[in-house]
Amino acid sequence: MSSTIRRRGPDLLAHSLIGALAGLNLLALVVAVATCARGQLAWTAATAAAVVGLDVLAALALRGRERRHVDASARYLQSPAHMTRNTTAGAQRVAEAMGYGDLGTPGFYLGRSVRGKRDLWGTWEDVYVEISGTGMGKTTARAIPNIVTAPGPVLVTSANHHVVAATRGIREQRGKTWVFDPQDVSGEPNSWYWSPLSMVGGDLKDAMSLTGLFISTQRKEHHRADAYFEPAAQTLIAVLMLAADGGDRPITDVLKWLRRPDDETPTDILQGMGGRDLAVDAVRAVTMLPAEQRAGVLGVARQYMAWLAVPEIIPWITPGGGREEFPFVKFARESTDTLYVMSRADDKTASPAVSALTAASVVAGQTGSVRMPGGRLRKPLLVVLDDPSNVAQIQFWPTRYSHFGSRGVIVMTLLQSWSQGVAVWGANGMAKLWGASSVRGVGGGGSETGMLGDIATMSGKFEARTVGMSFTPPSVQPSVTLGSRAEGILDPSDIAGLPRGRFLIQVSGRRPVLAESVPWTDGPHADAIRASIAKYARR
Repeated sequence: MSSTIRRRGPDLLAHSLIGALAGLNLLALVVAVATCARGQLAWTAATAAAVVGLDVLAALALRGRERRHVDASARYLQSPAHMTRNTTAGAQRVAEAMGYGDLGTPGFYLGRSVRGKRDLWGTWEDVYVEISGTGMGKTTARAIPNIVTAPGPVLVTSANHHVVAATRGIREQRGKTWVFDPQDVSGEPNSWYWSPLSMVGGDLKDAMSLTGLFISTQRKEHHRADAYFEPAAQTLIAVLMLAADGGDRPITDVLKWLRRPDDETPTDILQGMGGRDLAVDAVRAVTMLPAEQRAGVLGVARQYMAWLAVPEIIPWITPGGGREEFPFVKFARESTDTLYVMSRADDKTASPAVSALTAASVVAGQTGSVRMPGGRLRKPLLVVLDDPSNVAQIQFWPTRYSHFGSRGVIVMTLLQSWSQGVAVWGANGMAKLWGASSVRGVGGGGSETGMLGDIATMSGKFEARTVGMSFTPPSVQPSVTLGSRAEGILDPSDIAGLPRGRFLIQVSGRRPVLAESVPWTDGPHADAIRASIAKYARR
């Protein structure tokens, strides 16, 4: 416990209040039992509820005191007065300078400072990462409110249908809503499709990048790639995808060709495209390998593309039945549509498809912004990665993260723990992502002492007052010395124990500020969100 809390001693008011309520509870129980014994009162549900109600009052009182207890540290942390860029007025000034002044919202909302009660925002050029435990308000106070108020296109990745249900009714009033649901998380009918081959566009380099993405989503932690078979398999997959794209074939043909290595269809297509001699040679080189080597390359390639055989995924990534194709480029650059990319947290089968769709949309926004005024999108693309462990396993994410904001691609990555990010991007990737974030959030529920210690250190120190007393014989008159010493404002345990409704916001170049979460239930769109939930809740 930090000295900002410890030095105040026990929370006597809280203990007194809890003690009084506990005493009343015991007295009420004794009286009720005695009265029942005399036959003057029946022990009904109402009687029990009245007694239990005192326990509830005690718990609520303690919870409120917990919040006020930690709030005392706010006066020693970063003052909101020094975060002018992230106040409502400051964020609006940034928006106007970027050409976003008429969007109706100055940025993405974070929360309200405990000290000074100021609303705090991420600007339309910030990127955000938050690490908070389960039930600490990431979804209810950050994801949902910002999804419903975003002025431009929104991309949401989630393993939870609640995000769709809470926001879809509002978002469909701004544009079209698309739910990519190959694992039936939301019960969405397969009314449209998106082919990963649309990322290839006749370019072998892009086919190689897409293949690398597919492979990265399936690698196990501490995986050691074979120095020969894996690169050869990646090249083969990329060339076959180039052929499928050039021949206007479904991506599932790639797996079919891998299973039938003597099929000449891909080489015929590549030859017909012209200027693809090296690609043709790459396919034929595999067929001419010694049997053992050939089996090794094909085995690795088939393993990485085996997800194309899953019946539930195929309709979402292949055309047919007159279904509309998702226009990912137009979505990112010109629309006010919403794309929900859903995936089960306990099943990584669809990870290649959902990660590819996420990457394609983000990259389309980033690359398209270069040709727009100011080098940024006309309306910011808000990307909310809500628990992204299974739906955003994109290896380039940490490297490009710091560049997204300047292009009008505003990313909010919401994690339950530091280790969750490490599982997705590796230790170096997670550290790079954290460092690249211009705004960071940390809530309670964490247990990783390294990260908690770093945040405690960044919180800074304060000068705690000290009192010294000494005696110099033969005098009995004490000598009192007043002084101070530097002590940490927060300990790691204080941060891990932040109650629901409290979290730290740290803007680059500033110390953390203690903030209050504002859930959607307390916001201006609460009624509309409830109506959306009533309409789209899965039954």
